[in-house]
Amino acid sequence: MKNVFDIDDKLYEQNPNIIVMSELIEEIIEFLPTSSISTVVIGYCCKVYLYEKKHKWDWMDKIDCYLGLPSYVKDETDLKSISYKVFPLSLVFHIAQTSQNDFTFSLYNETPFANNECFLHFNYFTFANHMSDFERGLENNLEYWAGKVTLKWKALIKKIKDKTYKYAELRMSTQLNHYWHTQYRYNLKQSIFNVMIKDNFDLYVGQDYGIHEHLKKRGDFNELTESIESLDIPTLYELVLNQEISDNYYMNDLFPSLHSFGVDFINFYLLTEIHFKNDSTNHVIQRELELMNQFISNTKKRLLKKIGYEDREE
Repeated sequence: MKNVFDIDDKLYEQNPNIIVMSELIEEIIEFLPTSSISTVVIGYCCKVYLYEKKHKWDWMDKIDCYLGLPSYVKDETDLKSISYKVFPLSLVFHIAQTSQNDFTFSLYNETPFANNECFLHFNYFTFANHMSDFERGLENNLEYWAGKVTLKWKALIKKIKDKTYKYAELRMSTQLNHYWHTQYRYNLKQSIFNVMIKDNFDLYVGQDYGIHEHLKKRGDFNELTESIESLDIPTLYELVLNQEISDNYYMNDLFPSLHSFGVDFINFYLLTEIHFKNDSTNHVIQRELELMNQFISNTKKRLLKKIGYEDREE
């Protein structure tokens, strides 16, 4: 019987499907945290992927997914000194989903804001949650994001929904742009407004972190705090307009007009109000709200009306 088992083992090892699967497992294990993801899980997912890709079921089979990229990698010029490998997104997603382990993977987005191609870095939960939001939005032609829904836009959404496998790259491109604008870019704006308010508030109460000590020695620091009191939304916009926020990205990429800046500022203010209602003993938020309210009250009512903010005291 031993000889029979030996023959079976040799036949098994020589099976072309086994050879391909073994090679794939060996390749992808190098780029996964095997201390927290079982090789049994990886092997199973590789087997399923190799079988199902022949049937063209999963649109993610056609999408390149990068493993091994640090989060600082922005574009293809950063890849020169990095050890990485490209795998089908379906395989990576299935491993993450099955193992329920958090590891990063990267997708290449060709059309973010400022028209610069770049990598977007995800973990399983971020990607899965956004994909769920995106798919729900498809039912209404992503109207809340696209704004005006034209016949051309409806036709694009129909392609994505009805022939997802055929238009997999279009689907992925649309999904990544949706992520960029509704989450990545949104978070970027929120963090900038947050720091902008905190920085002005610190100066207003006299905390300058040693940057403006010369003004205090000259007795001119009061002028700085008084100038903060007089700030309005257009002046804030002028102050930040030409600042670089990251490599090759400037504030005017994020806020292309005073109107867009004003709308986002008011949205940040209203969101902060909600946070304060949920944490009404937080005096830091309360005082920052008071400062933002001062900026708003300094702004001409005509501009406030244009950006969708009405004086609630009237």
